[in-house]
Order: sequence, then C-alpha cells, then structure tokens
Amino acid sequence: MDLPNFQNAKEWWQAVKKWPPLYRILAGIIIIALVYIFVVRPNLTKFFKRETPMFSIVNPNIRVGSEIVIVAENSAANFNRLLKVEYDGVVFPMGGFPISGNYPRQYWYFRLFDKGLPEEMLKEGTHGLRFSFFGDDFSNSSKKIVISKKTPAPFIDLPKLDTSTIEKAEVQTIEVHTSRDFIKAINPNTVIKLAKGIYNLSLASQVKNKYVEWVDAYDGPAPLIHSIYNLTIVGETGSKILINPRYAWVISFQNCKNVIIQNVIIGHNFGGFCEGGVLSFINSEDIEINSSVLFGCGTTGIQVDKVEHLKFLDSTIKDCTANLIGVFNSTNITFENSTFENTGQYNLISISDFTYNVNFSNCLIKNNCTGNYGPYLIDIEEKATDIYLVDSKIIGNKVTKFINQLDRLTMRNNVFSGNSFTDFSDDELNQ
Repeated sequence: MDLPNFQNAKEWWQAVKKWPPLYRILAGIIIIALVYIFVVRPNLTKFFKRETPMFSIVNPNIRVGSEIVIVAENSAANFNRLLKVEYDGVVFPMGGFPISGNYPRQYWYFRLFDKGLPEEMLKEGTHGLRFSFFGDDFSNSSKKIVISKKTPAPFIDLPKLDTSTIEKAEVQTIEVHTSRDFIKAINPNTVIKLAKGIYNLSLASQVKNKYVEWVDAYDGPAPLIHSIYNLTIVGETGSKILINPRYAWVISFQNCKNVIIQNVIIGHNFGGFCEGGVLSFINSEDIEINSSVLFGCGTTGIQVDKVEHLKFLDSTIKDCTANLIGVFNSTNITFENSTFENTGQYNLISISDFTYNVNFSNCLIKNNCTGNYGPYLIDIEEKATDIYLVDSKIIGNKVTKFINQLDRLTMRNNVFSGNSFTDFSDDELNQ
C-alpha cells in the first residue's frame, strides 16, 4: 500500500480510497477518537462542567466512637456513592456509607473508631476532615470536628431559674393520654400522670410550650425542658416515652429544680447508632429518677453536667451503644439499687474533674463491654473526689480495664465475678 506525499489533500484522498475497506474503517475510528479526545471533550467540559461536590458535617462536636454524619451542600454531591474520607491527612480505611434521601437531604455516615486508624489520632481536640467520592480528588476545603470525652447535650442560653414566684404555688395534677397532652402539661408545680401507653414525642414536636424548646438533631427535633420548678412525671405501669430521631436525646433538662421521673420506660423508637443519649440534665438540682428503665439505642443512658443532688433509684440503664453514665462538674450524685447492663463500647462510667461525692450503692453492673479505646469500666479524672462503689455486684463484663485510677475509688463489700479486666483480676478486687 503506497502512501501519498502530503503536499495536497486530493492526492491523499485518492490514495486512501484505494485502501482495503477494513483499513479505511480503522482509520476512521482513530480519527474520530482523536477528534473527540482533543477537540470535543475539552469543549464539553468547558461548557457543561459539573459542579464540584461540596460536603458539610452535621455534628461537628462529637466524642470518639461517634457516628459522623456528612450532608450534601450542593446538588453535585447528590449521589448514592461511597464517600472517601480523609482524617488529619490519613485516608480512612472505611469510607462514608450513604444513608438515604436526595439533595438537600442526602446523608452519609462513618464511624470515627476504626482498627485501621492509628489510635494516637483518636484523641480530644480539633481535627480536619476532607471528603470525595471514590475515584475523584479530595475537596480543597477542610471541615473541622471537635472531639471531647462527653457527648454534647443540647444547650440553650437561658437565665438562671428564678423560683421566687413559684415555690409556694399550688401543685396541680394532670392525667394525660397522648404525647401532645404530655408536652402541653409541662409546667412548674405540676404532677403529670401518664396513662398506660406509648408516648412518641416526635408526634408532638409542633406543640408550643414556653417551658419546652424543640432542639433539632439532624434527623428530627427533640424536647429540651427548661426553667421548670417542681415537676413530677409518673407513669402507670407499662408507660413508655419514646422518640423517633436516632441522633437526639430523648429528653433534656436545663435550669430545672425538683424534677422527679417515676415508673417510666424511656428510649429511642428506632434502633441504630446514635449521637444522642436518653436523659440529659444541665445546670439543674434536686433530680430523682426511680423505678424507671432507660434504654438505647442512645449512646448514653444518663448524662449530668453542673448538677447538684441527683438520685437514680431502683432503675435500669441498658442496651446503650457507647456508655452508661457521664457525670461532669456535679456534686452529690447517687445511684442505688439499680442495674446497668448490656452496654458498650467505650468508657462506661465517666466522672470528670470538679465532681464530688458520687455513690454507687447496691448496684448490679453486668454484661457490658469496652474496646481498646475508651477501655475502662470506670474512668475518674484527677480532680474528682469522694467516689464510692459499695455493696455492689460487677459480673460478666467483657471490659478491657476496670479503672484508670484505683486510688480515686473507695470500695466496700463488692462482688466481682466473670469479668475480663486486664489491669486487675476478680480475686484482687474481691479482697
């Protein structure tokens, strides 16, 4: 096959026409491909360029082990694809998994604890995250998360509770049968009697009450009860208070005094990993929970911060995904005749600095677990004092370590059996 010289197109064309049909077809395909690669594609990209996917973090203040929720910031991120996650410059071994929905409610999640990530990186402080779809480049923008020991509880800026006008008011008793009636009934100097049944608070999120603020978790609102004096919530046997959002605290209290919760089952309506726990109390005093059950899937059974005088009596915390109890900056906290079970996987009982007089008496702590990170059954910070564990049974816990500082815990007449502590044996703790 002779090739023409390249001095005129006509001579070239005449030569090509003499080629076998197969050669002409191959030459045509090559020419079309070259034109597409070097001419058509760059212009398509120029005129129809896809917007860069952008992401943000729904819950930037978290604890180690939490599920981080990522949301699409623009429609370019609206794809049901696995998300690549970079944490402090290290690509996460596992990516972010799409949950559901479409922009502007397209979400992904990933767990902050993974065996493939160096443990020294999983510590308190500020960390940087970047995201992309697998196969794409990371976004240039870095998102920040703040890791702390405790799960952030809802908080609103409120003045301190003033009881001067309500301490001597007459107490009213209200019987309720629906979640809407329950929210309406929340007032100072009130006894709320729950008739037997299920009270799904998510069905009452539109109810207005000056003592209730609805705080948004990423998957729905939850009630924050505030500025309340002398409120009792007592349930007929079998009464349940539930909520739909998995990332919300079921009920939070702030700036409250003289609150009693009695004979009620409280938890989340749907299973799964949660950012919120069951009950939270902030800046409150004289709290009593008795004959009640707090269950997951919340991360924490009960958390108190700046609370004075709380009694948890004849009650149970069970089936939470992270830990049992968090006590922070609080005084005179009592857990008595109560059971704590089937919970894991981080420090189970956390007691912070500036906490005084925490007493566990005649309690049963059983069948809980921890991992290598957050390994302790009991974690006590250095400036916490007068912490007691007496007349209690600690049985069958698959916990890496019993306690971070044994000298900060006073123990008497306890029974240890079937635990897997690596720092102490059951026999040593029974002495």
